[in-house]
Amino acid sequence: MTSHSAFSELARFNEQSHDFFRWWKQEMAGLVPDVLRSLFRKTELIEPVLIISRTGYRLSGDTAHPLESLPAALASLKRADGRERIQLALVLDETRYLTRKISNRRLPLSDLRRAAELDILTETPFKIDDVQIFLREKTQGPAIYYIVRRNIIDELRAQFDLLPIDITAVRLGAHQIPILPASWAPGLQPKRRNTIRFLGYFSLLLTVLSCLYIFSELDRAMTEVAGTLDVEIDAAKKRAHAARATFDFHAGRLQQLKALKAKQAETLEIVAIWEELSRVLPDTSFLTDLNIKNETMEITGYSTTPASLIGRLEESPLFAGARFTSPVVKVPGFDGDNFLISFERERK
Repeated sequence: MTSHSAFSELARFNEQSHDFFRWWKQEMAGLVPDVLRSLFRKTELIEPVLIISRTGYRLSGDTAHPLESLPAALASLKRADGRERIQLALVLDETRYLTRKISNRRLPLSDLRRAAELDILTETPFKIDDVQIFLREKTQGPAIYYIVRRNIIDELRAQFDLLPIDITAVRLGAHQIPILPASWAPGLQPKRRNTIRFLGYFSLLLTVLSCLYIFSELDRAMTEVAGTLDVEIDAAKKRAHAARATFDFHAGRLQQLKALKAKQAETLEIVAIWEELSRVLPDTSFLTDLNIKNETMEITGYSTTPASLIGRLEESPLFAGARFTSPVVKVPGFDGDNFLISFERERK
């Protein structure tokens, strides 16, 4: 971005900011009660009114006089008023300006000014340097501007330069339409007292201070809430850790209890199997080994009648599928044979 384009963007932003402020000021002024508005209006209209026409001037409702006698009339007014500077409102009648309409809708003042310059160049015989563009102070309604020839402004300035004068307001026509101070011609922009403008600036300052106060209060409240929330989160974490530890402890105890119960059940089952084997096997048989793997059991021992053991095991309600898993072996010097029998646990 070049310096020229940056300057143009900055100027455009400045114009938009002024447009927004003028709109905001008019909206705030619209909130002023009619009683106060009329009181302020009466206060402003106390000052003398100078009406400029084609034939001359009229001062505060007086008869018309030639413009050349204006310095003497103003000097007389100054002596009668007793103030160091003369303060008056300037009114140009319908013969001193032209009214031009740009659009039926409302436009921002910056856009209206550019549209007015383009309208003068393309739709009127005037040159921009030969006229002064006046804009209404209140921009409600259609987009309208006013053209005043610079020779009229120069003639008034020549008369005003002879005496200390403060123009408090510039108005146009019989209805005395207020003109925006920013569009006044050079030399017609002295000090201006405007209670509505003061209220506008005061309201803007009050609004900014209120926003700052609300923001600070919200920030303080959010900080307090965040601090309280952090404390509560830390306490909740501690409670969660304690609950987790308690849960883990009880879960471990439960697992231990389950293991003990399983071991106890297994022990009781082995005892029941051993008791059943003691009941089923005859006294002429004895066991040397008992092996239990899942549902399959193997017994090893000696018996004088090993062939009868299969039938005895099958008759038991706890066993099923009894069979020799290896041949019966005769043991020399011993009254009995060695056997190895396999069978399953009968589940009911």
